[in-house]
Amino acid sequence: MKALILISAILICNSLMSQNVGVGTANPQHQLDVQGDINLTGTLRTNGMEPGSNNMLRTDNSGVMQWANINQYENHETFTSTIAGTWTVPAGVTKIMIEAWGGGGGGSCVGGGGGGGYICGYITVTPGSSVAYNIGA
Repeated sequence: MKALILISAILICNSLMSQNVGVGTANPQHQLDVQGDINLTGTLRTNGMEPGSNNMLRTDNSGVMQWANINQYENHETFTSTIAGTWTVPAGVTKIMIEAWGGGGGGSCVGGGGGGGYICGYITVTPGSSVAYNIGA
């Protein structure tokens, strides 16, 4: 009888340990499935790593979560001179943000110069395609 109780207890524990756990959901789809807000006190780690300063949580090309410096952009291009050309869209990039600043106008003894213009926009692109640009003086 003791052996039967022990085997039953082991099977129940094993069954419970292999189940998904849900908070706020009766049908969890993941090992931990939370429906609603999360309040975390302490350090959030991913794959055992702490975030460090100026880091954000992202996924790599394989879908693995990792910490990355918020100031580093893998696909960042800066053009600062008068130039025309084409830029090839990197693999995996489907949207680009373009920011442009215009130079301010010169001032005189009568008044200050005009401020430079600014524009920002998002454009949908296709990986491997070319984007033409022309930066004027």
